[in-house]
Amino acid sequence: MRFKWLSEIKRDSKLFREILGQLVDVAKNLPHGWTREKILDHFEHHDYDCFVGFEGRKIAGWWAVNKDRKENVMKGFMVYVPEQFRHGGRAARLTAELARRAQAGGFKFAQLGQGRAATAKVLASAHRQRRELGVNGFNFNGETGKVTFPRRRL
Repeated sequence: MRFKWLSEIKRDSKLFREILGQLVDVAKNLPHGWTREKILDHFEHHDYDCFVGFEGRKIAGWWAVNKDRKENVMKGFMVYVPEQFRHGGRAARLTAELARRAQAGGFKFAQLGQGRAATAKVLASAHRQRRELGVNGFNFNGETGKVTFPRRRL
């Protein structure tokens, strides 16, 4: 699986439109009227981004996040894995890599999903598999959604 931030993908590309289309399709049933325009506005003006995982040339999943520098917390609010990629551990791999990048980016911790049922399962899976996923010192709490990082040695 390879990874990329949506903000690193050219806005006029087919790939950007495909990812944005998935975001709009998944978010349309959420409260607060998450339209295409509102999603684009949040990406442009509010430090929102999308962390995308790929299998070959196909989108295998993503986390929609807010890189909140005021609180210095990476806030993930939506995880999605297309049906054909479910049940293969991809959401856990995507989550582990997002946590690794949050730590490398200097965030205090990550708040992923705020304890929602679907994200709680993903975090619990990442926690169980953390050694295989290369994030052994990380703590993924499915109940609270909080991901803490190991202390860095000086």
